[in-house]
Amino acid sequence: MSLERFPKPGTGRAIWNGLRCRCPRCGEGRLFPRFIEQVAACPVCGEPLARYAVGLFLPFIMIMIVAHVLIFVMLEMELSGRSSPAAYLMVMVPLSVLVPLLLLRPVKGAIIGFLWARDLSDALE
Repeated sequence: MSLERFPKPGTGRAIWNGLRCRCPRCGEGRLFPRFIEQVAACPVCGEPLARYAVGLFLPFIMIMIVAHVLIFVMLEMELSGRSSPAAYLMVMVPLSVLVPLLLLRPVKGAIIGFLWARDLSDALE
C-alpha cells in the first residue's frame, strides 16, 4: 500500500485512532491481532508500527488510571456509609480486575498513537 494515500494526521487524531485500537495513520487497520499483541505493520496502509514499543510507560499509565478509579470508589463508599469489609470485597476486587482488563488495549493503543505521532521510539536504528 502507498502511504501517500493516507495523510499523516495530527497528534490528537493519532491518539484517538489508537484509543479505538486502530492504526494511528489510517485509522482503519487493527493494532492488535490478539489481546495486546501489537502488529508489526498496519494491514491496511502498511505503516511500520513495530518500533513503537510502549515498554514501561503502559504500566505507569495503567496504574495511575486504575488507582484514581479505585480511590474514587473507596472514597465514595466511605462518605456514603457503605464501608463494611464485605462491601469492599464485593466492589473493590471485581473493579481491580475488570478496570485494567477493559482499559489495557485502548490505553496501549493511545500510547502507540502518541509515540507514532511524535516519532518517539527506543528502538536503535
